[in-house]
Amino acid sequence: MAGADVLAGIAGEFMRFIIGRVLSAAESRFFWAIWLLLFAALLFACSSGAHGPAAGRAENTGTAAGERDFSMSQKRLLEIVDEQEKLFAKLDSNSRMAGSDLISQKSRVDGMWRDYIARNPRDFDALAIYGKYLRDTGSSSARDILERADKLGRSAAVKHQLAACFAEEGRFGEAFKYAKESVEADPDGLFYLLQAAQLSAVVREPLVEDGIVPRAEIDSFIFKCYSRAASLRPRDRRIQTDFALSFYDYEKPDWNAALAQWDRVIPLCALGIERQTALANKARVLVELNRDAEAAEILKSVNLKPLERAKALLIGEIGRSAAERSAKSGTGD
Repeated sequence: MAGADVLAGIAGEFMRFIIGRVLSAAESRFFWAIWLLLFAALLFACSSGAHGPAAGRAENTGTAAGERDFSMSQKRLLEIVDEQEKLFAKLDSNSRMAGSDLISQKSRVDGMWRDYIARNPRDFDALAIYGKYLRDTGSSSARDILERADKLGRSAAVKHQLAACFAEEGRFGEAFKYAKESVEADPDGLFYLLQAAQLSAVVREPLVEDGIVPRAEIDSFIFKCYSRAASLRPRDRRIQTDFALSFYDYEKPDWNAALAQWDRVIPLCALGIERQTALANKARVLVELNRDAEAAEILKSVNLKPLERAKALLIGEIGRSAAERSAKSGTGD
């Protein structure tokens, strides 16, 4: 039985890997075909192992039956997901398949899911994948299924999906709660960190206006998400830039930290509009820090036409700042 146990362990780990791929909106659906075949082979090996000499012994009968039941349910789940992905592939490829045929295929997948969930109402993996499928197909019952999954297991993917569901319903307090929980469940999950930060930025104003969550708490969470994401991908210009831009939306931004972040962004930028945009932003932060002379010096290197207006506004701000200081000096303040 040792060989079958090892294969069952591999199959279980592989199943977890599959769940992550299905639930992540960032992953390609067409990754599935090869892996489904591989996992089916693993399950077949596990099932075959249960029929070996050891499986015939009386003391192992219950275990062998349990392994077969597990394998059959997992095989059935993967069959459903395979049909689901075929449906999505046709929709994504703008297939010329008749609308009635697409409806028929979707009805088939829906029926397979309903039957499986009825037989396996506490299968966390199935509920998680089914909930995502319902969201992708616009079903209003997606949240209910995802909430059932959430009660059975702690999953960043499920909590991320629930955050999106509640945000779509305008229930921003619950959306923010689940966004935070998704990060707590997977503190180093880059996808969830970035999604939680972006969702929180969207729901921030209504949450603050309605007195549901203090702005400082939301700002702190967004900062935490971007900071961690930036530390995980130090050479990713987009992530580093998004982190730097987030400072502008904080109620009480740490401008010295913002300046340090723009200094991390600039070396990652290609010459041209990318680099000059980053330089203009660094100049803006220097203005916030009342370091006008340094800002003016940086702006000398910003000369591309798309940035003319931003440069003019910054130069105007530097001029107003200098005038204010001069006035205060003249009155002896």
